[in-house]
Amino acid sequence: MRIEVNDIRVLARGRWREIVRALGDSELQRVADAPLKTHVTCPFHAGANDFRLDDTGSRFGSFDENGGAICTCGSWSDGFALLMQGNGWSFREALQEVACYLGVRQEKVTSEAMQNRIRRSRAAYERQRIRRVRERHRRNRSAVEKIRAVWDAGLSLRHPLAEPARRYLARRGLSLEVATSAGLRYHSNLPYFEKNGDGRLVEVSRDPALLAMVVSGSGDPVTVHRTYLTPQGGKRSGKAKKLMAYPDSQALVGGAIRLFPVSSVLGVSEGVETALSVHFATGMPVWPTTSATLLAQFDPPLGVRHVVIWADKDRSGTGQASARELKMQLCKRGIKVTIMFPPYAIPARAKGIDWNDVWESLGAAGFPVKSRWDAAA
Repeated sequence: MRIEVNDIRVLARGRWREIVRALGDSELQRVADAPLKTHVTCPFHAGANDFRLDDTGSRFGSFDENGGAICTCGSWSDGFALLMQGNGWSFREALQEVACYLGVRQEKVTSEAMQNRIRRSRAAYERQRIRRVRERHRRNRSAVEKIRAVWDAGLSLRHPLAEPARRYLARRGLSLEVATSAGLRYHSNLPYFEKNGDGRLVEVSRDPALLAMVVSGSGDPVTVHRTYLTPQGGKRSGKAKKLMAYPDSQALVGGAIRLFPVSSVLGVSEGVETALSVHFATGMPVWPTTSATLLAQFDPPLGVRHVVIWADKDRSGTGQASARELKMQLCKRGIKVTIMFPPYAIPARAKGIDWNDVWESLGAAGFPVKSRWDAAA
């Protein structure tokens, strides 16, 4: 009698960590010991801190439950896929090895004892699934409420309490008028979280912050981008720029911070400061995406005929690669695209430069005129 894959999936639920430890190669055994939500070196392409096991927030369940994992080099929906990749097995080989480990032999699959075991496992999984769905709904409601509360508590940049934000903008050579018209807000006492030794987020301080709303490709608000500041108007130490957790029914991919009204010619950048600098220097509406990864996935709204990418120039090549990837994707759709890189070399000991650096050092004289980006397309 043939072994049914669904029966083995049921029996393996909740046991994938021990299964991968037992059947995986040495690299899979290493990552199988990693705590959930912890980024580790990938067992396949060796990228440092690129790989993580699915956690309880995944819609597929945790690694222990289903065996899934994700990395910059790919994703694996379950433990079978992970073992196939790591051991070079076919699906049939992975299925047989897992079944053997679970004590299932072909001739015993249809026995009454095995069928009772499968029924109990299915009932347990269904209870877990219902709990997981309820927890996801609770978590999504909480995320929406927190995002709304932070945004609603945001003050105008002209408010007397917003002096740290005004100082921050002034340090970057940015106009208060432009930043105010772009819809940025200020929070005087925003919680700042870091992971503790157990990997859990804990509040470590409350700091002033500059707020911007991230909008999805379809135009729906998704989350709030926070730039944490010092009272003196500098960037907070540590990771100063963060996105708030958002409901998994929303997606950042394709989205941006819509600082200015859309037009047929639209600029796009990584950082908020870059977008403000370009707009102040050229008058072009520019939308920041908050990261190189999201820049490469930007999806302009209907009516945009020409996208100008105001790219970062990084020693790692990340900013350049993201800009070229976005250009390739948009050109396939018939959208005119121009990439504008900062006009000078990366300074010594700097990781890179962006157009805010150009604005601070050269002012409007460092920016191309309209005919330049039209000609460069």
